[in-house]
Amino acid sequence: QRDHVQLIQDTARLLAPGGTLLFSTNRRGFTLDTEALDDLMIEDITDTTIPRDFKRRQGIHKCFKIRNKE
Repeated sequence: QRDHVQLIQDTARLLAPGGTLLFSTNRRGFTLDTEALDDLMIEDITDTTIPRDFKRRQGIHKCFKIRNKE
């Protein structure tokens, strides 16, 4: 939780133009700091990444698609 902003910012700088970063975490209670990452386009894709067998277990992980703003 503590280091995710810096990790995402550093990695996003390495993306090719139009590139996508997938960020996933299994930390329960994780909250993405969208204010600190407001220079990036962030889409929460968690629901599409959880297999149907695990849908009952809320909070099993979080997954985000992240891109640089054009």
